[in-house]
Amino acid sequence: MRLAAEREQARLAAWQERENARIAEEQRIAAIEAQEAEAERLRQEAAQAEADRLKAIADEIERQKAEQDAARQAEEDRIAAEEAALEKQQHEEEQAQLKALRDAKNAATQAEIDAAKAEAERLAKQISEAKAEHKKLEAAKAELELQHQMTLKREANAQAAKQEAQRVAAEAAEARAAAEAAAARTKAETEAAVAHMKAKTAAYEAANAAAMKQAEEEAAEAKAEREKLAQEAREADQAEHEAEMAARRVRDKEQAERHQREMAERKAAFEKVFRNVWGVGATATSQVLMLSKDDKTSKKVIRDLFSDTMVADIDAHSNFIRTYKNETKLNDIKTDLHFHNDQIFMEGVTQDDRIAEFIETATKAEGSDKMPLLVVPLHQASKEYLEWVTTQTMEFDKSEAHYDDDPFANHAPVAHEEIAGMKDFQ
Repeated sequence: MRLAAEREQARLAAWQERENARIAEEQRIAAIEAQEAEAERLRQEAAQAEADRLKAIADEIERQKAEQDAARQAEEDRIAAEEAALEKQQHEEEQAQLKALRDAKNAATQAEIDAAKAEAERLAKQISEAKAEHKKLEAAKAELELQHQMTLKREANAQAAKQEAQRVAAEAAEARAAAEAAAARTKAETEAAVAHMKAKTAAYEAANAAAMKQAEEEAAEAKAEREKLAQEAREADQAEHEAEMAARRVRDKEQAERHQREMAERKAAFEKVFRNVWGVGATATSQVLMLSKDDKTSKKVIRDLFSDTMVADIDAHSNFIRTYKNETKLNDIKTDLHFHNDQIFMEGVTQDDRIAEFIETATKAEGSDKMPLLVVPLHQASKEYLEWVTTQTMEFDKSEAHYDDDPFANHAPVAHEEIAGMKDFQ
């Protein structure tokens, strides 16, 4: 049975180890899949974020280009309008100056000539101012052209950035495709590993089921064997117990008979000594009159008598005086009397079969075998009272009174014995 239990434990340990390995492998595969899924998600998020950033840059460049083109076109239209207005103004001023010169030539007086000259100077001044304004317009035009060149340069940079964004997006797409392929390959490998592990687990479970079935059969056989042995042991114990109880009953019967013989012998011996203090009446019940030396001793006598059920009831009277005559001069009327004061007078009722033990117990509790004691048979009493006295003074069955046994009766002192040493066993 022990070998079968050890084999069963070994099978269970091997099965548990394989099961733990399978669970650990599944957990490892699940962790790898989770890591790959998380890495793929992070790669996709990074690629999408990069594509969104490059698209935002390209859109911002297109917007800035459109704003710059509109501003440049508006500035060119403004400059063209100002140039047309300036050319028209110059032409008008030149015509006015020519007209003034012609008018000056045709003037009849010197004053008109002076006025025409002044008007011509004023017109010349306006023409010089118009030329200066034209120079400013040329400078603004040159500045606008510079800005246009810078805009073209920025457009070229934006185009290069857009191409770079397209290149990065293409690389991200390639990386995503490679990651998807790697994930698919890892997934296929994981599924193959899981399928292999499941097949291996199924084989383990089948082997374990067979081993468990065999172990259960062996355990059932071992249990039946144990139950058979236990039944045989119980039957043997029961037979031994019955034999022991039979021997005990015989021994108890012998002890009871021996106790009765001893009590009868003891009673006979006691009656031989104390028979002169009582007689047996028709009711088999007697009244015992006693004197105790003091209150404390009387209480001890009463307690001991009731403890051994030797008395039915007791009446005690204190301050009792006993008077008696000198026994050596009974015929002398003038002899001195004896007095004993402050004694306790007790009256007890018991059955005649307990008188001997009663006297022995009372004198022992009193501490003196000269205790004044007299037994008076009851000649008449009611049937109920006599039955009650008999019941109250019935002797205890002490066959089970193990509290009276000495626990050290079978253990003698060993202080006088010598202590054994190793040399005593060589």
